[in-house]
Amino acid sequence: MSFSFDTTAWNEKIWYEDNKNDFLENFPGGGIHQIDDEMNPLHVFIKNIEINAEFILVGFSAAITKRNTRKPPFFSFQSIADKSNIGLIAFSDPSINLDEKLNLAWYLGNRFNKRLTFDIAFILDAIVEITGKKLIFIGGSGGGFAALNIHSKMKNSHLCVSFVWNPQTDITFYNKSAVVKYYNACFSKSSSELVNDLSDIRNRFEENGIPYKLNKRADLKQLVFVNGYDLDHIRSHIRLLYVNDKNDKNAVFFGDWGNGHVQPDQASILKTVNLLMQGSDVKDIVKLLELPSRSVLDLNYHETDLKLKLQMYALIVSQGKDFILNLRCNIHQLYLGYQVRYHLHDKDGEMLYNSEYLLGTDVGEIFLVLPKDKLGSVNDCILQLYVEDYVGRVFTISKPISEIKRIHRTYLLK
Repeated sequence: MSFSFDTTAWNEKIWYEDNKNDFLENFPGGGIHQIDDEMNPLHVFIKNIEINAEFILVGFSAAITKRNTRKPPFFSFQSIADKSNIGLIAFSDPSINLDEKLNLAWYLGNRFNKRLTFDIAFILDAIVEITGKKLIFIGGSGGGFAALNIHSKMKNSHLCVSFVWNPQTDITFYNKSAVVKYYNACFSKSSSELVNDLSDIRNRFEENGIPYKLNKRADLKQLVFVNGYDLDHIRSHIRLLYVNDKNDKNAVFFGDWGNGHVQPDQASILKTVNLLMQGSDVKDIVKLLELPSRSVLDLNYHETDLKLKLQMYALIVSQGKDFILNLRCNIHQLYLGYQVRYHLHDKDGEMLYNSEYLLGTDVGEIFLVLPKDKLGSVNDCILQLYVEDYVGRVFTISKPISEIKRIHRTYLLK
């Protein structure tokens, strides 16, 4: 099988090594190292390792953009390293080499090397011992997962700190199409072996020893930035990081960078890297960061305030012969880090509609098409709003539609 990559595009010195030990013998030679271990090459970018006496930045890439026009290897965080005056070790995920359409593989390995995560941890453990320096792991989203995952596999993990944003903590809870694409590109040998079922993929990961989900680790220094409106990630991934341990070394900071899966601004990333280089503790760094204008919803503190300020609205829009029921609330203007669900019941208590969890871009708003013959019965319906805080505590409010509705007629432009 041929692997698709092009190291010449980087205009860097290329080192060719047969295995991890050969790479470590050449370390810290600057440039791109192509390690032909386990058939599929691992590419590692090394730059300015000697520039800082205490720390090295270690970068892991998130999903690759414009994948159809670019070839691996892909190395991230050169700009951050240069501006922070710190040496950089950046890993390109070798699984990306296997499929020209694959843009995310979480550094979890493939059929040629199922121990990739552990191999990278081995390399970084050796670098800590060779250099005597501490490592700052950095990555966002899938790269954030990789940073946390590899950090957790190191024997010298106490000499490392992870700084990540919006990470996954179990890749099978991420976008299904991305997980299926990764599995089939990296583990299925033919079209007859393609898999589309997530439970089947989980079982196969388990059988092959693929570390696809993180365990709670209170003993590791991990600084996690979360976009407060990345609601799916908060519910499916970030809650795992809250460990009920007074000695927990983790710290989580909620920011406001936009709706959805949005990363922090570069200024915040640079500030944080520089604070880590100064030896600041992750919990102290969180105290130094500028807080967003809205608080993270915590029902231990905000329940009374929520009862006073939370409002629901029901708007019936008449547009010709059609009617649309618009349900919304003002939670988006009040807090970050929440989850929202709507239930609509008829007067007898039968469930008519269950919104499931709304995503960040919905900002607590849904639209339902009403058949004309059902319009009269809407007044008798009860709307229930379920609001969860950042760790999953639930607040519920119920209102008859008749108390909160407004009627609005619109006209089509001709």
